[in-house]
Amino acid sequence: MITGGATRIGAACAKLFAENGFDIALSLNTLILGLARSLAPEIHMNAVCPGFVDTQWLERHLPADAFAAFRSRVSSQAPLDLVVTPDDVARTVFWLAAEAKSATGVLFVLDAGVHLNISQPV
Repeated sequence: MITGGATRIGAACAKLFAENGFDIALSLNTLILGLARSLAPEIHMNAVCPGFVDTQWLERHLPADAFAAFRSRVSSQAPLDLVVTPDDVARTVFWLAAEAKSATGVLFVLDAGVHLNISQPV
């Protein structure tokens, strides 16, 4: 039973589904989600799972045309027709820490709905 204390946030990896080359990410994801759920009855513990986040790091590490094509593909597969920003992730983490007093053991997927299109992975 939660009796008080500070909210704890677990940040999970981007991959939610198995895919070649993402074995470690999937394993870490499973570990973090399991930890969030097992600690949830004792403390406020949630997992934030961002999908593709439009960052300068990725843009710097891909050729401009490849980055633009990937960003366009992600956006077109998202039901919300947008790409998640670092600000989206930060606002969610802030909300969980400061405002979400009744949320614990929850997996927050921030990918503009891309996870709903599992038949067409990004």
